[in-house]
Formats: sequence, structure tokens, C-alpha cells
Amino acid sequence: MSSDVEGIELRPVTADEAPRWMQVIEAGFGEHLEPGAVERELTVLPLDRTIAAVDRDRIVGGAAAYGFTMSVPGGGSVPAAGVTAVAVSATHRRRGILRAIMRHQLDDVVRRGEPMAILNASEAAIYGRFGYGLASSYQRWSIDPGSLRITRPLPERPPLRLVPQDEAIDLVRPIHDAAVAARPGMVRRSEAWWRLVLGPDEQWKGGGKLFVAVAEPFGADPGGYAVYSMRDAGAEGGLVMRVRELTAATPDTEVLLWHLLTTTDLVRAIEVDAAPIDDELRWWVHDPRAVRMVALRDYLWVRLLDVPAALAARGYGVDGSLTLEVVDDAGYASGSYRLDVDAGAATCARRPDGTDADVRLDVGALGAAYLGGVGLDTLARAGRVQAASLDALATATALLAGGRAPFCDTRF
Repeated sequence: MSSDVEGIELRPVTADEAPRWMQVIEAGFGEHLEPGAVERELTVLPLDRTIAAVDRDRIVGGAAAYGFTMSVPGGGSVPAAGVTAVAVSATHRRRGILRAIMRHQLDDVVRRGEPMAILNASEAAIYGRFGYGLASSYQRWSIDPGSLRITRPLPERPPLRLVPQDEAIDLVRPIHDAAVAARPGMVRRSEAWWRLVLGPDEQWKGGGKLFVAVAEPFGADPGGYAVYSMRDAGAEGGLVMRVRELTAATPDTEVLLWHLLTTTDLVRAIEVDAAPIDDELRWWVHDPRAVRMVALRDYLWVRLLDVPAALAARGYGVDGSLTLEVVDDAGYASGSYRLDVDAGAATCARRPDGTDADVRLDVGALGAAYLGGVGLDTLARAGRVQAASLDALATATALLAGGRAPFCDTRF
């Protein structure tokens, strides 16, 4: 279909066009298309969820989305479009093509009945313009295992075991599914997605030469696993361990996995790709400086489209009622909404425009607060939320609090 940018057509990619489309997208991120990348990507990305921006039969940009199910506070889940591969060729910048692509994509998400879109941003300054709010962040760690001793008692459990990566999917997939329900912001992975995470080819989603350590289910504990790689530490000798994922639904399992990793022979340093903001490891060791945060990065950005469906899907730690006025320049989520929570279950309905609101906020601020990663009181101090009174703000903040910090361990 034609876009509102003169001469630019927006449409799905055909199978024959997929290599050229991916080449343009990769170039937008300063990368070259690797052999086998197209075939791998098409195992998880439906072509009807791709967008190509075409200028006279030449692909000059695009975007795509995965169909995810994401966990929300309270242990429930909600459909979410996982936005990916957003890029415009350097030859066609500053023409409004990105804005047209993003609007086209959000229209498609609405047609599919998904109440929100999520993404991770290569540039954090871009997506607030399109109604996305920063909803979760993560830490990168550097661990000195020689200076680290775990002081938390280790539970009595069967020994962990190392599993060949080509045999691990059936063991780790149900463990990950259980962990998804335990923390907001996680997304479920299909069998095809797991074949990329644990496949032989290293790429953005995972893969490569990996080790997989598994703590099998024990009683009511669903177990856990760690995925890591090793490389030579250089002239000083020994090995550097890179922890790609460590997933556990309970502290007992998590501490067992960390104990295994931090006591592995020959390891001189440990690099951890991503850990939740509220991870407990620093509180389990005698020297917290042995676990050094080397980066704090934003990850999940949330764009609400159907406010009643999104707010009714999540759980709440307190009961109460709240009227919100949501401002959305694009029009998808604009309006007044009444949220009522009774015994932790919520209903949310649209109210007539002009209804007196307890809080007024833009859709990006509501997306930021949706998973509980930031409080409405913090956003109010930042000027992103206006409240009718301090009591109204306190009620709103308590209602949307989320418990555990949101975290997403799936690269998309």
C-alpha cells in the first residue's frame, strides 16, 4: 500500500525479497548479512509481519514484529508485538519514512488485536516519539571469582549436570516457561526460537559453542539452567566465562547455579550479559565488590494500544479504583479510563471524554509504568504525570506497583 511519503510503498516482504530486505536492515545497524542468516530468521519471523519500504522497486527500509506472549505483574500474560528490524537506508533519511513505517506497523498491531507493542531500542531517543515508554532495564556484570565467596547456604538438591547443547532444549524449555510466569517482562519462546538460542551458529539471539548447566526440577521447584561460553584469558592464562543466560524461578536454584559458575576451575573472570536490576547475587556474597556492574542498559520499551485490555490483563497487589486520562498524539490510546481492582483482579473500561481524572499522563509514561519498573510517583516528579491530589498519586502508584523488577532475557 502507498504511504504518506511521496513515492514510498509500504508492504510485506516476499520470500524472494527476504535476503535483500535483510541486507538493507543489517546495513542500517552497520552489519553485513551473514551466510545462513535469512534461513534462520525465517524460522521465527512470519513474512506477513514484515514491512518493506519500497522506492521504485528498491527496498530502502523496513521493520517487522514477532508475535509474543509476555508476562505481566501478578503472573498473567498478554499478547504483545515484538518489534524488530527497524531501519531506513542512509540514502533515504529525513524524509518521514521511519514515521510512516512505525504508524503502518502500529495499525497492523491494532488489526491483529494485540493490546501493545514492545521493543528494545538501538537508539533510546527515537521511540518515545511513537508512544513507547522505557519499562525495564538490566545490568551487565564483571565478576572476579577469585574474590567471591557465596555466603548463602546451599540447599540440599541433586547435583547439577552439564548437558550437550544439542540435547538441552527439551530440558530447559519448560524451566524457562516456569520462570516467565515468575517475573514480568519475560516472553515465551517457540521451539524454533530455542533452536536459535541453543543452535551451533552464534548470532544476536544466541547460539555458538555453548555449555549448558541444568538444575532439574525438585519438588515444587521447576529447576533452572545457565548457558555460557568460554574463551582464553590471554597471556595471564586461564579462561574467561561469558554467561549468556541464567534462569531460575526460585532463589534456591539460582544460588546453586551461581555457585557452580563461580567455582568452575581455571576461570579467571566472568562476564554476565544481562542480570535483572533486583538480582540477589550481591547480597549472597561476602564481598559485593566482586560483582561489579559495568553497564546499566535500557531494554524493554512498551507501547500501549488497547488500555482496557492491557490494564485488565495484569495483576495488582492492592485493591482500589483509579480514573486515568491518557494522552496519545497518535490517537490509539487517547481517552479516559476507569480501573477498578477487587481482590487483585481488575476491570477497566473507557469513560466519556472530559471525565475528571485522578491522574493524567501520556501513553509513553503509562507504558513505562505498566510492568512496575518505575512508579507513577517517580514519573510525577519527572513531570510526566499530573495528579489531582497527593492521595490520588499515592493510590495510583500503589496500584501499578509490580513487585519484582521487570526483565526480559530474550534478544529480539
